[in-house]
Amino acid sequence: MRRNLTLSITACFIFFISGTISGQDQQNGTYASYAPGFASAQSFYEGTNDLISDIVQSMFTHDEKDEKTGSTGIISIGYNRFFSEKIKLGISGSYTKYTNTRDFLEDGELKQHYKWSDSFITLMLRFDFHYVRKEKLSMYCGLSAGISFVEGKNISGAEDLALPSKSLFAFHLNAFGIRFGKDLGFFLESGFGYNGLVSGGIDYQF
Repeated sequence: MRRNLTLSITACFIFFISGTISGQDQQNGTYASYAPGFASAQSFYEGTNDLISDIVQSMFTHDEKDEKTGSTGIISIGYNRFFSEKIKLGISGSYTKYTNTRDFLEDGELKQHYKWSDSFITLMLRFDFHYVRKEKLSMYCGLSAGISFVEGKNISGAEDLALPSKSLFAFHLNAFGIRFGKDLGFFLESGFGYNGLVSGGIDYQF
């Protein structure tokens, strides 16, 4: 299934690129965006895994614990195309990485140190409905679905705390999006899924 979904996304990408441009109804665009990494489907999946490992470890030790998590945020790029006045289809790719540390202390002294990281590379097909589309203003909502490739790495410590390498179903619900500008524009989006709770970026339409 992972292979078939990847091939489908690749085929759609080739279709979008090779299509002819015919007026505003087939206007093309590319974009780049950024979202914080702590309010996304990836962070939820990451937190669930950490909670399970935390419960297991707490069964064997009662030492004081210090945990920290850092994230690159969600970095995305994409291509899209209007197929009608209101309907836009596209493809996107994103990357985010979480780095975690967990220290166990005894009487204030470091007893055990664990460090691991989990990376998510995500490819999704995208559908947007522009219910307002003016020359320099657009408002829209949409859905995305695809696949996310997870790679975990244990950096230090004996425990296997990183996520196993696997592929996951990826999704995003864009509840509200707004874009300002003509050819070169700026946009903000809010929703839930693999693109984060709130994201913003820049795009160019041609």
